[in-house]
Amino acid sequence: MKTAMMQLWALLDYVDVVTLVDNRRYSNDSESEFTDFIIAGVTMQRANEESQTKSKRLQAVWAKKRAEKSMHSKAPFWLDRTNDGFKSNQDVGVVQRIFDLAAEGLGHYSITGLLNKERVTSPTGRGWNGSTISKLLRSRSVLGEYQPNTVSNKIATPIGEPILDYYPRVIDDDLFSRVQIQINQRLKKYKTQKGGSTTTHRNILRDVGKCSCGKYLSLVKKRQRFYLQCIGNRSQLCSQRAIQMDAFEKWLKQYFLSPMFHLHWVDPNEKNAEIDKQIESIRADVETDKNALESLLSINEDLSNPLVLNKINQLSENLVEHNNRIKELESSKGLGNKRQSMDETLKLIDLAFSSGDLQENISARVELKNIINQTFDYFEMTRVDSENGKVLHYFIALGYQQSKCMYKSIDAPTALQNTNKRHIWFAWSDEPKIELTPAEKLALIEQYKVTRN
Repeated sequence: MKTAMMQLWALLDYVDVVTLVDNRRYSNDSESEFTDFIIAGVTMQRANEESQTKSKRLQAVWAKKRAEKSMHSKAPFWLDRTNDGFKSNQDVGVVQRIFDLAAEGLGHYSITGLLNKERVTSPTGRGWNGSTISKLLRSRSVLGEYQPNTVSNKIATPIGEPILDYYPRVIDDDLFSRVQIQINQRLKKYKTQKGGSTTTHRNILRDVGKCSCGKYLSLVKKRQRFYLQCIGNRSQLCSQRAIQMDAFEKWLKQYFLSPMFHLHWVDPNEKNAEIDKQIESIRADVETDKNALESLLSINEDLSNPLVLNKINQLSENLVEHNNRIKELESSKGLGNKRQSMDETLKLIDLAFSSGDLQENISARVELKNIINQTFDYFEMTRVDSENGKVLHYFIALGYQQSKCMYKSIDAPTALQNTNKRHIWFAWSDEPKIELTPAEKLALIEQYKVTRN
């Protein structure tokens, strides 16, 4: 009560205080009786005691739940909740096999592809995906542990230490440790490699590029050449094979430089307004992650907990990614303030597709990616193969101003590697061709004939 009274007296030097319980008003110059302040102190003391009592009761309830292993009803997909506790189900064998494959050196995408190829049922009943495998391989629930959390702003913060033997153990410590070593070694190798799309921005279609199955196109490197590949291909969810990046570059030089697309992003007003909306949305995410990070740092004195450190690292990486995205969007504003010449745009494409990763190449890729994002609603690329697996041709379907445009490459895939052959694409339509009589053809030629003086 002493502390509460001192705080009340200190506040009265600056503001009036009103207690809503008894509707009393206190001010520095009021004529309140001294007994009123005594009553206020007693009220605050009673409220504090009630709060402590509720807290102790709640802690006792959760302690009882932990002892009875009834903190929540949801169980991992390889376990079922029964009246006698958690029991293993038929998915335990799948979990054990996934860990065995990972210990042998297979990555989560390789494991995903193998399970989908064998039509092994996933927890959702649909196909397996890489994130599900990755989370499972990192989850300590397979060791029987349960980590209580509190959720604030959709961010889970660990409460106390993990509860051991909460679930039935399905993986032994040795196997789990070997899998973590394999994952960390691959992660370290990945981070030290150069040429990835994230750092060099080579995947210019990262935001709008789609496979015919609807999934996004990722960038892969094979035999010193870059390809666009459906992300579902790695998980055996899509049979479409990789597409040469050269084919996309040739389409840009052949059709994107045409007035139909080239002049689309000249007027910046509408585009900049849309960019501002995106920036505002990302800044809101930045504020949310920043508050979550500050909250996490303020309530956790012990930062040695690996779960806490992982969450701090994740939030920090999110903030860096958000800020980089804002910089990209800011740099794309005003692109239409000047009418870029054909030569300038061609130079931009050459810099973007150059083999180098200098700053001018990366800046060109970011700028070209922003222009493409502004121009197209989607950009779908498909590879059509013959029966023996050879490339017949490529196909493009794109969304432009709420219309669909289609293009088909020539039926000579070797031409895609021929740098001297620039025009390999032609506009294509699935509408039936209009057959003209010889007389109609002559009349059409006469109508559009250019007369030279």
